[in-house]
Amino acid sequence: MKNYQLITLSFFFFFVQAYLFALQESEPNNTIQTANQLAFNDTMTGNIQTTPNDGDDYFFTLLPDDGTVMLLLEYDNISNSTASDLWVYAYNKAGGLLNSHLLVNQALGKGRDTLFLYCRSSDTLYFRLRASGSFSYSLHYEIYPSGTADAEPNDQQSEANEFAYDDTVYGRIGYGSVAVDIDDYFMSVLPDDGSLALILEYNNTSNSTGSDLWVYAYNKAGGLLNSHLLVNQALGEGRDTLRLYCR
Repeated sequence: MKNYQLITLSFFFFFVQAYLFALQESEPNNTIQTANQLAFNDTMTGNIQTTPNDGDDYFFTLLPDDGTVMLLLEYDNISNSTASDLWVYAYNKAGGLLNSHLLVNQALGKGRDTLFLYCRSSDTLYFRLRASGSFSYSLHYEIYPSGTADAEPNDQQSEANEFAYDDTVYGRIGYGSVAVDIDDYFMSVLPDDGSLALILEYNNTSNSTGSDLWVYAYNKAGGLLNSHLLVNQALGEGRDTLRLYCR
């Protein structure tokens, strides 16, 4: 739920260009506890299932910003078998599965795969490769932030961020690591009596047209004055106006 009075929220895409530096994996990294660090801008190279008991490789990273994560995997099936499989997984810092791709019965030679993670907060991620045959690989990620983060925490009315009349407030909502940031509160003191127009500009970056956005306005006692429920929003940019009369 969101509480706004005379604010505009705007979200913009921009791209963080990665300059990639190749690193070699270090064994053992067969469990989440022994994961190798993969820093932003780095590329990790390695081999999997080329030695006994090396069927898993784990890596971790700390995202430099909120945004959409694109994990890029390039691999080479060197097993001499087209029945060899390669799996790629992404987990949050609590070990919860975020996404996975199962690359079964891979052709000999080189291949490429991309795994997307949407609306991720700046926090720790884990990546895991698993194989049933011998592969060499390289792994790196890019991040696509959107907009500008609001000051957290502002998840309840007592933590509301203050802004002045004529100011524009920017923020991100619905991003998560383990928990998801589903509420942002703001407060303002009106400079005069009158009618208000709350202008909301937003960008649905969730990769889901089932995502909803709600906007609410309250008085200082917490009484609801008006609300708009923007359900099943299309991907991309949108705009809404919430009006409050005789304030």
